Amino acid sequence: MDIQSKIKEAEVYCSMGLFTEALRVYEKVMSNPSGLDADEKEKIETAITEVQAKVVQEKEAAQKDVSGEEISRIQKTLSGSGNVQALLDGAFALKELGHYEEAVTEYGRLLQLDYPTAKIVPEIAGCLARFESPDKAMATVKKLLEGPKLGKKEKARVQFRIGFEIEKRGDRDLARRLYQSAREIDPDDKEIEARLETLEQSTPAPVSAPVDTDKDLMEPGKGSVSEGAEKRREHRIATRIPDFVYVEFSLKTPKGKGKQYHLNVMNYSSHGIGLIVSEKDFGVLKLLKKGDKIENITFYASWAIITVDTVVRHVTKVEEGPYGGMYVIGVEARELITSAQPS
Repeated sequence: MDIQSKIKEAEVYCSMGLFTEALRVYEKVMSNPSGLDADEKEKIETAITEVQAKVVQEKEAAQKDVSGEEISRIQKTLSGSGNVQALLDGAFALKELGHYEEAVTEYGRLLQLDYPTAKIVPEIAGCLARFESPDKAMATVKKLLEGPKLGKKEKARVQFRIGFEIEKRGDRDLARRLYQSAREIDPDDKEIEARLETLEQSTPAPVSAPVDTDKDLMEPGKGSVSEGAEKRREHRIATRIPDFVYVEFSLKTPKGKGKQYHLNVMNYSSHGIGLIVSEKDFGVLKLLKKGDKIENITFYASWAIITVDTVVRHVTKVEEGPYGGMYVIGVEARELITSAQPS
């Protein structure tokens, strides 16, 4: 891989406002950083943090501020309509606004009106994967499929949509296995093949077994999750990096006193974890610089509390977007990265 040309490619994407594409290229470069010196690594890590902030900004701008009352009014209007196109448009609008649970409800009404299952179930799967765990999303889709029958192409698309949303949430190992299983069901689907190829090029191949979702997800009457799927779920919970929300740690001030900090997690990947520093916590910037060690930093997720030692890799000011004017402290926790690799 020509690293310099890839870096140029990412910079071109950024100049065009294609930040998601730029992020993928940068992450591909960092998946095999052996040809980079320390300065180049730091530059790319900083670029990744800045591009991730841009991606967040775009997502927040795309999701308009719609109140719960307005959502209820939309749903009330739709519920009194037997117009398939109106329900379809309403479900799509709710999905685009980020109201995935409400969108699932509207898509469910379309199923009751005998709208083609093959067109609706993949949309439901994609929405479910945005707010449910992978196993729960699969179980819900399976329940929906107990009545209507799908062909192989539709089954493959359902798995692909769940995999795509899971990949966006950062669980590339599980996404890859879903893509592989979808490809086995429908080897002629070019989009599945292309997405799987891109993912395999950008991340190391896993050693865990593929998800047998053609059997476990689609075959009715055998429970929501098979024994094999349950074991794979336990393995993922034990090994993947959690969805961290915030961290807490203590640092000594120049006067020798301990100062407690509570910082939200902005982003995280196998390359490090970004901690957002708002104005009220700017004092921490005087206590930390690149290369410093933060001992006993506690990471909080919805299902885990983990205490590890970390190393500061960069301190970067965010110039634009929702975090404009704030700083990001990029930290690396080897214990977390190592534990997140497949065993």
